[in-house]
Amino acid sequence: MLAEKNDPPPLATLQLGAIRALSQTVEATGNRLWLDSRTVDTEQAQALRDFAAKAIESVACIARAGIEETPAALQRLDLALAAQSLDEFLSGHRLGLRSVPCDDVVSWLRDVAREGERADEAETRLTPFAAFTLEVIHALAQTVAAIASLLASSGRHTAPQGQLTQLSIRLADRIEHIAQYALEGLAERHQRRYIIADLEMLSFALQTSRAIIAGGGRDLPSDEQISRLLEQAVTCREPIVSAG
Repeated sequence: MLAEKNDPPPLATLQLGAIRALSQTVEATGNRLWLDSRTVDTEQAQALRDFAAKAIESVACIARAGIEETPAALQRLDLALAAQSLDEFLSGHRLGLRSVPCDDVVSWLRDVAREGERADEAETRLTPFAAFTLEVIHALAQTVAAIASLLASSGRHTAPQGQLTQLSIRLADRIEHIAQYALEGLAERHQRRYIIADLEMLSFALQTSRAIIAGGGRDLPSDEQISRLLEQAVTCREPIVSAG
């Protein structure tokens, strides 16, 4: 029997590709700051924090644009700009980071996303599961963005901030894997199982750290929003119909 597979449409492929590359880099910068904090000078550490904040904000914006069905040409332009920013960052920091997207992936994202004049507005119509996946990514990215913003504004490393760095690494890792599984066309039932675990982790993290993270003044997903996404993940069993 052939494995169940859900191939994303072209724009969704770009969305997920950019989300995966950006979140992978955010995870790598967090690991660099956490594991090698003694060997990273203050200026370099701030550059890593600043980029992590910018990159994860891009992830949240990409997910939100997909959910809101922003015109395809505008989405492609934003994706190209995000890939360009990632390319420029990695050109100066790649040697200090582990497990970042390769140059070929970033170049593909940058060049293909620029083909905005060929954008088809039908590309913005998402399947129910694709829209749900982007909502989960947005909730996770929103939380990482709040942490990254808080860390970038502090400019120093303390024990509580180290714990927040670890949390942001774990959440960025989950975003990367959600995108990876969707790009690989993993069966929906398996994707849902992983997403349920991701949402439960997010719920627990916010139960224990919401007040600290919210201190940076950034919006966070509400408990009601996470509960709604969990309910969707558990109860929704609509078959996915491939676009086109």
